Amino acid sequence: MIIGNRLTMNQCQSISKQVLNHHIGSYFSYPIKEDDPSFPGYFNVVKTPMDLSTIITKINSKLYKNADEWYQDMHLMFDNVKKYYGKGAYFTALSLELYKFFEKQLGKALSVTNESYLENAKRYFEKLDKLLLTPPPLYSEGFNIAQLPQIEVTADDKFEFAVAASLLTSKTDVLAMTQILDANGYNFEHKEEDQSINMNEVPDQAMKELITYAKQRFKSAGAPYPKKGDSI
Repeated sequence: MIIGNRLTMNQCQSISKQVLNHHIGSYFSYPIKEDDPSFPGYFNVVKTPMDLSTIITKINSKLYKNADEWYQDMHLMFDNVKKYYGKGAYFTALSLELYKFFEKQLGKALSVTNESYLENAKRYFEKLDKLLLTPPPLYSEGFNIAQLPQIEVTADDKFEFAVAASLLTSKTDVLAMTQILDANGYNFEHKEEDQSINMNEVPDQAMKELITYAKQRFKSAGAPYPKKGDSI
């Protein structure tokens, strides 16, 4: 499983403590000592020991870069039991029961996170709907070209504009952006099946005006302008 940024480290700590407080959790609470006679040959079998106190300490010490590293350690802890005792052993069965509890708590946390994600996505698209339903004045009335910042247009700027333009699909927006291109001498490449725009052939001045237009449209709707690397 890849958790990514769906869980915070505080949530990971909460789940770890729930596992620790489970009636089987005490078996996994502390690291096994090398001289412990209860676990003969343990370190010959298990090369990377792991336990709940170590995991919680790593969380508190901010030693995990993300939730995926924490998840790997939790899995390692359960895998070590099976590796040492073998399939079908009593402690392996206990480990499996605790593992199922762990996965259940993890599933609950991810479910809440997914619901939050969907709510944010819903609000985002509601803003976009507003953006498309309330088009601005046409390009000629929209803004003062003389006030445009004199900046170089980067590849990232073009990428972000391409994403923004894909959302500005009303007839008014299409007409406004077409006016900008036409006013700056851009020649459309006509094809029978579609009409495409080569971003690398758009003059810098036209690109600046297009970006300014798109940013004003998003701002007027209270929607965030796309940024490279952003997710909803």
